[in-house]
Amino acid sequence: MTVFPNGKHNDQVDSTAQFLDWFKKPFPGQGIFEYYREMAEKLKPPKPVYVRLEAPPGIGSVQTFSGRRITIGEDRIVEMSTEDADCMIRAGWTKLAE
Repeated sequence: MTVFPNGKHNDQVDSTAQFLDWFKKPFPGQGIFEYYREMAEKLKPPKPVYVRLEAPPGIGSVQTFSGRRITIGEDRIVEMSTEDADCMIRAGWTKLAE
């Protein structure tokens, strides 16, 4: 394809271009494929929302409710899911942002 139209097999380039043009056009029954694709998207779990928290002084690591083990850095700022953050906020952590 890179040497078209001067290549030896330029008829293959023509057939490929015709296929790609045909493939872009809607075809009978295509609506059902779109319907099932949309249904599959709805079944995907939602993306988690993360929250930034500041840990109280003196904490080096934490085991979250969901089972994650997070090491606290020098800045004491960590990110975790809203579910885990709710527990930490009740324990005295400071919420910075979502």
